[in-house]
Amino acid sequence: MSDDQEVFCGSCRNYCHGHTVTTYNDNGEVLRIVCGDCDLAERVARYMCTRVIESRLLLSAVCRTTDDDWSGEVRASYERIKMRVKYLERSWWLGAVQQMIDASSQRGWRADHALLTMLVWSCAGRTMVTLERHDGDHITLIAATSETGSTMGVQGIQATETTALAILDDAIRAHEAGALTLVPDDKVGMI
Repeated sequence: MSDDQEVFCGSCRNYCHGHTVTTYNDNGEVLRIVCGDCDLAERVARYMCTRVIESRLLLSAVCRTTDDDWSGEVRASYERIKMRVKYLERSWWLGAVQQMIDASSQRGWRADHALLTMLVWSCAGRTMVTLERHDGDHITLIAATSETGSTMGVQGIQATETTALAILDDAIRAHEAGALTLVPDDKVGMI
C-alpha cells in the first residue's frame, strides 16, 4: 500500500484519515485495516466483555481527558497495578538485582517458576521485565538500569487487573521464598 493510496476502514467503511491499525497474517499479508476510532471501539467492546487490559487500551485510557465508563475503570485498575509494581520494585529490583544487571554485559536473563516465567532484557540504560503466566497473560515493566530510586513502571499488559495483581504477587512471593533465580539467557531479547 502506497502513502497516497486511499484506505477505507474494514469496519465502518469510511475513508481512513489519521491513523489506521493493520492486522497481518503469519505470512505478512494484510488481513484487515481499520481506522483508529473503530480500533478503539473494538478494544473497548472486548474489554467490557472480558475486563482484559491490553497495552493500547491502557494508553488510550490514560490519555483521555474525560471519564467514560471504561476509561475511568481502566485508569483506576492501572493505579492499583502501579502500587503493586512499586512494591515489587522495592522488594526485588532495587538493590542486588538491579546492581547485578547493571554490572553485567549480559543482556538477557530468565527465571522459571511453577506459576510464571520472568524474562529480563537490558539495553541502552533501560531494563524490561516481563512476567508471564503459562496461559499467556502477562505484564511487562520497565526501569532505568543504573539510576537509584524509583523508576519502574508498566510498559505493557495483557491481563485483567485481578490477574496482573496475581502475577505480581506470585513474583513477589517467589522472590521472597528464594525461588526466583535469574540465569543468563541469550534467547531473551526484543522482537
